[in-house]
Amino acid sequence: MEKDNKNTELDNTDKKLHISDVIPRFSNLSEDDRSGIHEVLFQMDILELEDNDKVESYYDQLPDEIKKDGVRWGFQDSVVRDTMYVWFEKNVV
Repeated sequence: MEKDNKNTELDNTDKKLHISDVIPRFSNLSEDDRSGIHEVLFQMDILELEDNDKVESYYDQLPDEIKKDGVRWGFQDSVVRDTMYVWFEKNVV
């Protein structure tokens, strides 16, 4: 049996990744997801509406678990938004 060295790592794992296991960079988020994060920050008086360029730095601070929920349910989802609000309130404001 011949081995394909390029695929060895993938062949040795049985785990299948779910989309929520992969945390995207901010630039790969949909416009709706970026808006969801921005809206939370705006409602908290952290950012102004015209501060689109600053949202990424706040996204980068979020814990991976919140990002995974955002990927799975969307950053517009009320539970994800509430979770972000609480986290930002405790860690940023």
